[in-house]
Amino acid sequence: MEIGNVLIGVISVVAVILPFVIMYRKSKSTERGLVKNLKEYANKNNFQLDKVESVAHLALGLDQKNRIAYFSEVEEGVFDTWHLNLSDFNICKVNREVREVDYHGEKDRVTHSLKIEFYPKNKKDQLASFLLFDEDKDRMLSGEIQLANEWVGHFNALLN
Repeated sequence: MEIGNVLIGVISVVAVILPFVIMYRKSKSTERGLVKNLKEYANKNNFQLDKVESVAHLALGLDQKNRIAYFSEVEEGVFDTWHLNLSDFNICKVNREVREVDYHGEKDRVTHSLKIEFYPKNKKDQLASFLLFDEDKDRMLSGEIQLANEWVGHFNALLN
């Protein structure tokens, strides 16, 4: 009788913990893949990667010597990576679009999209941006706001 209770307890604990372990390992694998992809991209383009940080399905990187900003995202196993030459831009800002929702009779502000926008030196050139979050595509924020605020500081330090 005791062995049956112990066995049921162990199986219950494993059944509860296992999904969290699997999700954690998958997210870490995705982050490692993003960083590896950024390093390969930088090497292929004869740049270097001095600083890199990843959150959820995206990564940002920086080459301080060449003043290059990197962005990489993964969707369904496909990596999309590109870079911007910071010499072409004046300033970098966080653009957080919010919408109001009615939650139990109170108004609440929900982030709809989050971008890091780069404003060009030449006013005729187009605005460039890294899309970090889109409510229509992503379910919920997972550190993107903090990432955006931190990296805007890194990018702006090289713009001036």
